[in-house]
Amino acid sequence: MKLFTQLNLLLLLLLAPFANATWQDTNNTEFSYSERPVFDRINRQYSSVVTLTNTGSEISAPMRVMFDASSHLIMNGNESESDLPFITLSINELAAGASHKFTVKLGLTRARLSMQMRLQADIVPEGEPDTGLQLADNQIAIFYQREDANYQGWGLHLWNGEGCGDYAAPTSDSDHFANWGNPYPADGEHPDYGAYYILTVTPGSSCYNFILHSGDNKALGSDNSQFEPANGQQAFTFDGYPELWYDPLTSRPFTVDGAKAHWINANTLVWLTSGDAVEYRLYSSADAGLSNVNAETLAAASFAPLTMANVDQAVYTKDPQLNGFSGFTLNLSTEQAKQWATQQLLAVALDAQGELVEATRVQLPRLLDSLYTAAANDADEAQLGVTYSNETITTTVWAPTAQAVNISVFDSNKQALAEHAMSFDDTTGIWTYSGQKAELDRKFYRYDVTVYHPLTEQIEQLTTTDPYSVSLATNGRYSQFVDLQDADLKPTDWDGHTVPTVIDPEDAVIYEGHIRDFSILDQSTSAAHRGKYMAFTELNSSPMQHLQGLQDAGLTHFHVLPANDIASIQEDNNLRVDVTDTVAKLCQLNNTAPVCGVETNQATLLQVLESYDPSSTDAQALVESMRAFDGFNWGYDPQHFAAPEGSYATDADGVSRILEMRAMNQSLHNIGLRVILDVVYNHTASSGLYDNSVLDKVVPGYYQRLNETSGQIENSTCCENTATEHKMMAKLMNDSLVSFAQHFGFDGFRFDLMGHIPKQAIVDAREAVRAVDEDTYFYGEGWNFGEVANNRRFEQASQLNMAGSEIGTYSDRQRDAVRDGALFTGGSISEQDVIRVGLVGNVGSYQFVAASDSYISTYDYQWNGQPAGYSDDPADTVNYISKHDNETLWDKLQYALPAGLGIQDRVRIQNLALSIPLLSQGIPFLHMGSDLIRSKSMDRNTYDAGDWFNRVDFTQTSSNWNIGLPLAQDNQNNWDNISPISANTTTDFTGVDVQLSAALFKEFLQIRSSSKLFRLNSAEDIAQRIKFYNTGSQQVQGLIVMSLDDGIGLADIDSNNDSIVVLINGTAATQSINVNNANDFVLHQSQQQSADPRVQTATFSNGTFSVPALTTAVFVKPQNGVQGYGLSALPPYGEQTIYLRGDFNSWSTSLPFAYQGNDSYELDAAFLQGDYQFKIANQDFSSVNLGGEFTMPIGSSATLTNGANNLSLSLIADGNYKFVLDASNSNNPSLMIIPEDPNAIPAPYGNHVPLLRGDMNGWGTNSPLVYEGNGMYRGVFNIGAGSYNFKISDQDWGGSGGLNLGANTAVESGSTVTLYPGSNDNLHISVENTGDLMFELDANNLASPTLKVTAQLD
Repeated sequence: MKLFTQLNLLLLLLLAPFANATWQDTNNTEFSYSERPVFDRINRQYSSVVTLTNTGSEISAPMRVMFDASSHLIMNGNESESDLPFITLSINELAAGASHKFTVKLGLTRARLSMQMRLQADIVPEGEPDTGLQLADNQIAIFYQREDANYQGWGLHLWNGEGCGDYAAPTSDSDHFANWGNPYPADGEHPDYGAYYILTVTPGSSCYNFILHSGDNKALGSDNSQFEPANGQQAFTFDGYPELWYDPLTSRPFTVDGAKAHWINANTLVWLTSGDAVEYRLYSSADAGLSNVNAETLAAASFAPLTMANVDQAVYTKDPQLNGFSGFTLNLSTEQAKQWATQQLLAVALDAQGELVEATRVQLPRLLDSLYTAAANDADEAQLGVTYSNETITTTVWAPTAQAVNISVFDSNKQALAEHAMSFDDTTGIWTYSGQKAELDRKFYRYDVTVYHPLTEQIEQLTTTDPYSVSLATNGRYSQFVDLQDADLKPTDWDGHTVPTVIDPEDAVIYEGHIRDFSILDQSTSAAHRGKYMAFTELNSSPMQHLQGLQDAGLTHFHVLPANDIASIQEDNNLRVDVTDTVAKLCQLNNTAPVCGVETNQATLLQVLESYDPSSTDAQALVESMRAFDGFNWGYDPQHFAAPEGSYATDADGVSRILEMRAMNQSLHNIGLRVILDVVYNHTASSGLYDNSVLDKVVPGYYQRLNETSGQIENSTCCENTATEHKMMAKLMNDSLVSFAQHFGFDGFRFDLMGHIPKQAIVDAREAVRAVDEDTYFYGEGWNFGEVANNRRFEQASQLNMAGSEIGTYSDRQRDAVRDGALFTGGSISEQDVIRVGLVGNVGSYQFVAASDSYISTYDYQWNGQPAGYSDDPADTVNYISKHDNETLWDKLQYALPAGLGIQDRVRIQNLALSIPLLSQGIPFLHMGSDLIRSKSMDRNTYDAGDWFNRVDFTQTSSNWNIGLPLAQDNQNNWDNISPISANTTTDFTGVDVQLSAALFKEFLQIRSSSKLFRLNSAEDIAQRIKFYNTGSQQVQGLIVMSLDDGIGLADIDSNNDSIVVLINGTAATQSINVNNANDFVLHQSQQQSADPRVQTATFSNGTFSVPALTTAVFVKPQNGVQGYGLSALPPYGEQTIYLRGDFNSWSTSLPFAYQGNDSYELDAAFLQGDYQFKIANQDFSSVNLGGEFTMPIGSSATLTNGANNLSLSLIADGNYKFVLDASNSNNPSLMIIPEDPNAIPAPYGNHVPLLRGDMNGWGTNSPLVYEGNGMYRGVFNIGAGSYNFKISDQDWGGSGGLNLGANTAVESGSTVTLYPGSNDNLHISVENTGDLMFELDANNLASPTLKVTAQLD
């Protein structure tokens, strides 16, 4: 990540006066710079622009910057003092609050930039102003100055901790401490500096918290304040301003406060201002004379009055981040606004005396959109870049803020041929030049732009390439005049070649690869084509044969990482060193590399890497020394958005990149694969005046997204964020996408950090591309973070927002659930729920029984505080468990798996994990080489880790596992965890394991492609066809069972099968599960002939599926011609509602049941005590008409019959009752009625008392069993020794509807027997010794009550 660091180097002034001028450290100096320096390829060094801001009083003296420490060698230091380099600045004055920018040239160290700087001035010091306070070492003082000098009631709220240090006694012992209602009072008032507060602290902390307030009025703004003792012991504050100054000040220094003003249209401006001024102005300076703000510079500038007023709410709707900014109107014509937009601007607030109160820079993007893109035929409708028309070539560039633009033309040797002034169209803001084709075609060109740049606050003369370049010189230093229609730029049959198609987006299976990784070390690819576009044209190479095999099995798309012009790859072979080069070549370019003087010069770097101990850090150290010089990078550093990358061409200088990119895509089309291009529109590789900056030179401050208050470029993406919310940045995105689709043959696009782009911009871009390719597919990273998070600036193209668009977003839900290993290690069953969510394509409306036993939609199922399911259509979801980011699947799983797990089981887990996205709804996305157990030796971020750590072996004989500890930059803190895992011999796999994995991957591709059931097109289809078993809190951990239905009642989309059952067994043992109504299933044909003998042992018999350990098995129910019954995923009674209907609700439909999943329905209703007749039925008592012609028990279940007569219900108490219907057997479901009050459960036999009647009591009625609740009756009787026949019956043997229970069964003491209502058979018991026996009758199931007889001990 690129972060801006502000170093407050507040150093003490030398107190003793000197007779002569001397260099002295200054106070209150801020330096800001990018931690990511820019590479200057011409001078072979890095550079960084540093902004120096004077936060103290005015400095008037020669100045220099001392470098106390730096991560990089300072190359442009004037000299050194005490071995410290310094740079002498070109200024002798720096006003309070003013800034100055200077450039630091740096040595070639590939690391984040860190510098410790201090400003010195060559002055004669005058003794520091003295407040007169004498402070102990453990004391600090805070001064507070108000214009009215009324300090009554103003005090400090103090507290300890919260990221800062603690106060100490006596301060912390005061009644005022941590007491908002009675704050710490002032210790006194200074005549010059205001009220002061002396506080005792615990030394050693970097800050101490306080709030200066009176009641609820805060003196220093809304935020908490922090005293930073590194800056001094005394701080000075001014009412209404948040700053703390650590030099004694009698008045607040004036500073230009960021860029808080936004010019919206010619007559509207918004500004985050305090609103305390009486006059507001917008100043303009054509010669950039407002860099230092004072009365003289303002007097020399023009200004327009600003009137505070309510502005159109649409301003804040379009830019929500500007809510809270005050609105202003101004009286300028459109022509004046266009002119002022080319100049330096400053918004100023004045008080009643005309003194400056506030000043801020002005942001222009919305003004430029308003001026140049609001009409029907202006800039955003224009064709930019190079166009050919007969014998004329025209080039156009949008640069509305430029004061002049010239075009310079160069020959193939980059020698200047001519320079031409370009003409400006005031309507569009476009500069144009036209020339003869004969003079310009295939020549190179650059623009020379005269423009005000906010980075330097100067009018700059800048040289830049064309943002719309389609061809470039080496390293993108020159644009080239090229006609993409030229025949010599097209491979043979380019215009007529066949592009494969997919019928639906859900039919896609995407394989993500990197153009260089694909072939750079492959010996079967010709040497000239390794790592190049042309490698894809060698059909007999191992990589291409692998792709062809995957396509034959069902792969549809090949995704290439960014291949537009990349700033971070050296395209000049003479300045590049790769692993196939020699030690000598590396040492010529980097003589500090660890191999220099150690290894033989003739040895290749690859040979050296192979010789290293894999447990050492040697490999990563060597790769680190190559990173600035090799040809590897993922490519997420865009320089030109519409031109192919040159390093992948056989000749980076000129048009080879065009012809060869086309040849790559044509070859992939010819083997049946569509091609996806990874695109990066969320940031640029550079900005400002740096060599790799393009857009920010052409229209400074427009194409980059600026912070709404500071005006700094946002960098949450890693780099200089772009502003795709601005019309012309969105246009550049659209135009380049259309060009890559139309002219280069790309069939879809994947968007890096798509959540940083407006949803509407992505939708518009897709529509633009659909105009040239109606089958294109868009997807991207919908992550929600940064300055745009939660739609802060616009409706983002984020996961939840893209639902229903059929623009896919990556799902991190299934990814994390699989990679974390819980499925394989006995972890949380909730992780299995998340995998299920992915299996249904993250469709938010799908309902299932979760681990909590709740029947819940995937949208309502919470995952890390978000909906687990968020899509409305399966095409909204891209399921993946591994891609170029982070560790490979294999590497990540090794963290989770037990150390003692054998290698065969580890490989099986890899294959099982890969089966999950392939058998999921939505679009499966697979990382190239994951099917070959790809490893990056545990490196979590190989974006610039070279060919050694990114290697893929398509010969299936080796791997990159354990080839050295990964690069220190992102992994050093984890080396201690990585080392034992890599050294574990149970993780060492062989080529045989790789070959098995590759074969099984193809089998799952075949299974997916063989049935449309794995590629459903709608949320409705998913709900109607997919059902999960083994769910809820009692599920078997590690087992996921899913059925997919294509039986009668559904459209027949799989003519081969009526149903499919997928069993994913992540456990170490065989698992079996019985599935109701399952019959005639067989193992999928691909698995019957599988390369894996274990899966062939999976079985189905009598409704029970069995799957061996660590195996995914797929069973099918063959259709055999006519569509038959499958396994319904619908509720037992389909999608119709069923109702509780009876005389309690006049037999109406007022009491609907709610389906709860797992074939269960529930209903809660309030009833009054009484007797009722009822049934459970559908709307018209037709297909569902459940009864039974018996009295329904309360608290126990009873079996109902479809079509039977009414049921009776007797309730003994008012209250709430839950009706639970288990319809696993839909014709004979079971019903249980559960009262909220357990006391409302009547005895199962009501008023009929069960009696022990038999030989032991003359078959009399004097031995009752007493009801004890919960369906249980008990009685204890003294019975003499002997043998007896008996029954359990009521007084009249069940004649009046009671009970008469018997069975032809001998009852043994302690055993339980089942009794039969109405039985004529007697029970038998033998009693050896006279004694007490307990008879327990369990009548919870009246149809099958049970009896248990137990001898009672004395």
